[in-house]
Formats: sequence, structure tokens, C-alpha cells
Amino acid sequence: MTRESDGTWHAAASDLRSAKPLVGANVTLYSFQRRPLAGGATGPGGIALLKPEGDPCFATVQYGSQTSWLKVDEGSTLAVGHFDIGGEKADSGSRASSTASAAFGAPATRCTSPSSSTTGAASSRPSTR
Repeated sequence: MTRESDGTWHAAASDLRSAKPLVGANVTLYSFQRRPLAGGATGPGGIALLKPEGDPCFATVQYGSQTSWLKVDEGSTLAVGHFDIGGEKADSGSRASSTASAAFGAPATRCTSPSSSTTGAASSRPSTR
């Protein structure tokens, strides 16, 4: 489960054995006083969008005779403030190419700089200067 900044909650449900999405699972968000705040069913992708009227404390997912409970209050969230997610912007050039290659699992190639004595578009080995 995840919460958007506008207060919308996204709940994903999947079968633990096959990892396929569960279609038609009933998801309900509850307050600390166990009052239902929002409810809905998962769609074809196993996702339900919920807009609760208040701050939820826990959620249930019911599918057939099975019920799962999940604590979703503020104290249960993982702190992500210590991760550097700023990244680095590379619009063009060899840095963008190597970043894209690494992201897609392709081997990165090293391009030679114009000031280099070697003339060539790309080299798969680092120079041995």
C-alpha cells in the first residue's frame, strides 16, 4: 500500500503462489477506532484506489475466505529521507549513453574524447595511458 500526497491510497493484491494480481479482492481502510474509512475492490491489475475520510490506521484485504491485515499508520512507514535520490541529469553525450546502457543491462561503451590522440567513435576497453 502506498499513499499519494492528495490522500489517495493505492492497494495492490496478488496471489502469493503465482504472483498474479487478485481481481475482485475487497480492500478496506479503517480508523484507529475500527471505523471503515474507505473501501473498494481491486481491478484487472490487482490495484484498488481508495480515498479515505480521515487518517487510516490499518487495512484489510478479503479474497474468498481469506483476510489479510496491514498496519498503515504514520509510525509504520519506512524512513526514506536518508537516501540520495537526486540523481544526475545527463541530456546528451557519452554520460547519457552509458547511463541508459547500464539501466537496460547492455554493456556500456567508453567514448574517446576529442582531445584524445586516438580517433574512433567508441572503445570497449579503457585507455591504458
